Amino acid sequence: MSVIIIGAVHPYWALSGSAEGRRNPSKKGLPILSPGRVSTTLVGVALFGMAATIGSAAGFLPPLLPVGVLQGASGLLALIFAARGIGDLRYVGFLSVCAEAFLPIATLDSTLPYVFYQRH
Repeated sequence: MSVIIIGAVHPYWALSGSAEGRRNPSKKGLPILSPGRVSTTLVGVALFGMAATIGSAAGFLPPLLPVGVLQGASGLLALIFAARGIGDLRYVGFLSVCAEAFLPIATLDSTLPYVFYQRH
């Protein structure tokens, strides 16, 4: 479900034309990464494809591909998401160390896992 939500946010960002809601890493007020509308939309489409693959492999959707291909694709997606989680070790990811600037995306990467997994 979270992949679908994240996938839906990307076309919204691409169509809005405003960088206000985006969580792009920045350093000293300048963006480190400035994706265009096409690349942002393509990321959203890729995320929807990932969601379909995961849903199909989990049995929530009818099989879109042979079982072996779904298993391999699911393993590859797990590696992709793990790499995204680790990030570049500077600006993005759970292990980011951004001491010289406040980076909203790095702060979210470091904070959200703890918020979601806290026991109340």
